[in-house]
Amino acid sequence: MKDFLQKLRRAYLRATLENAPGIRHKLIRGLTWLLMWPYIWAVKFRLWLYRKGFSPAEKFAIPVVSVGNITCGGTGKTPMVELAAKMVAKRWRRPAILSSGYHAWDTEEGPVTDECLLLRQNLPEVPQYMKKGDGIRILRDAIARNMMDCIILDDGFQNFGIRRDIDIIVVDALNPFSNEYVIPRGLLREPIEALARANAIVITRSNQVSLNDLKALRARIESLAPGKPVIIAIHKAIELSSTDNTEKKPVEWLAQRKIWAFCGIGNPESFRISLEKAGAKVMGLSVFSDHHQYAPEDLSRIQREAQEAGVGAVITTQKDGVKLLGVSAVDSLPLLVLKIEIVVVQGAAELQNNVLNL
Repeated sequence: MKDFLQKLRRAYLRATLENAPGIRHKLIRGLTWLLMWPYIWAVKFRLWLYRKGFSPAEKFAIPVVSVGNITCGGTGKTPMVELAAKMVAKRWRRPAILSSGYHAWDTEEGPVTDECLLLRQNLPEVPQYMKKGDGIRILRDAIARNMMDCIILDDGFQNFGIRRDIDIIVVDALNPFSNEYVIPRGLLREPIEALARANAIVITRSNQVSLNDLKALRARIESLAPGKPVIIAIHKAIELSSTDNTEKKPVEWLAQRKIWAFCGIGNPESFRISLEKAGAKVMGLSVFSDHHQYAPEDLSRIQREAQEAGVGAVITTQKDGVKLLGVSAVDSLPLLVLKIEIVVVQGAAELQNNVLNL
């Protein structure tokens, strides 16, 4: 059954995103195009209900800053949430992070997600809450006790049920709008015209595309969201660490070193580019689905592939590494995490002083 579902998923991706030839793929494109329209109408109708007040939106007593996107898959949203929390803290605010709990799993300490674990590791002083379960009630109690005075809403652009003061949209320069079709024909969560609702648009991974492509993307965004600030940011590798973050190495350790990489994120190619820009010789990349939960057989596969390639280390993303706490090696090969942060290269003052002027 698992093999069948994987083949079905691959056929869907080849038909919709790769525009593969053949009758079967044309039928898939036709069917998904038809199914796309009820989805678009449903999204627009839901937004209309909230705008007209027919569906109540939760209002918190403190400002809410949403960091979201309009596509499925990795856009750099989590490191942008981290950056927004740091910028808000610079204004003497005490932020908390509220997430949807999508892809959460239960632990003794309550439900968690990979993004939640990553942010806890990088921002241990910032409390985190989830909409899942009674998270909203717990958050309101914390606000009443004056424990925070700003909320960073993780993945909130389509969350019409929470009233936001600021909407920041993250757009991945490597794959900004997929094939420009909405789900299920493409990967857009809503039509790209929705960018006009944002207070600011941040282009991430700008250092992984050509200057001409970046210029064209910026012009496109400015035409879709006239008058809105367009912030340019890069993904910067800052260090390597063990999965539990207790041992660290400088990024320069990767220079000319043969490594094997693996990840389960929305944009695996960006991970490869980050490693190569850091000087690593990436001999191979094992790709898993986004939010993948690793099993022993997965590590056995990675070990086999890495040993056959004759590498000296195995590297993964921090988002994957937080799910492998305590795993320090893949057999005899050291396992390290590449930590990434977003650095704003154009528009930092605009973002700090105007957009996040709470």
